[in-house]
Amino acid sequence: MTIQELIEEGRRIQRRTILLVPDGTGDCAAVWYGHQRGHKPEDGHRCWLSVDARCIPSCDIRGWLSIYTNDKTYRGGRVEIGSGPLQADGLRLFAREIVVLPPIDAVIARGSPAIDSWLAQNKWQRTWRYNSNFRDSLMVKQYEAIECQENPLYRKGSYAALGGWHMPWADHDWHELIDERLLVKTYMDSEPWVEAWQMHSGEFEVIQRIS
Repeated sequence: MTIQELIEEGRRIQRRTILLVPDGTGDCAAVWYGHQRGHKPEDGHRCWLSVDARCIPSCDIRGWLSIYTNDKTYRGGRVEIGSGPLQADGLRLFAREIVVLPPIDAVIARGSPAIDSWLAQNKWQRTWRYNSNFRDSLMVKQYEAIECQENPLYRKGSYAALGGWHMPWADHDWHELIDERLLVKTYMDSEPWVEAWQMHSGEFEVIQRIS
């Protein structure tokens, strides 16, 4: 396995990613409220943003999704569907499609049969999360350097993204979520980083990430 082959493996399993930024033209894709000025009803939930579901890749939901976090427990939250943004006084965001390499965990889990041979050489298994004990870690560092250049998490001015791969946080749910649909993930005003998911059951799940 060469670094170019590893990058090609990542490109093959890329997922569409829509970056939400305040500079743009055309229709508004989302309205941002954030951690400081988000609408906060009496039940202790705070609305971070409202998103036009038409902008979310591979999403068949109609309407606008408003993403809330639970600010009492600092765990979870909820998603509400409406006909428009929750509030009109937030920051308007516009959609910009970007290309993002998936995390190396995604390549390990979902790469082609060529990855099986590479993992065998490194005495690694598909179901293991990547860590520095991996023998070809220097090659992985090269891969991750490109991923970091493309990932909105490391871009100044990124507010949120729609679709794409989920980040390999320290939590132990990465593999559990690999086949679920990531709708929204936030960057601005974090921590927490907020993720909104639609599960196979059709139900929504909101996850707050703390480093």
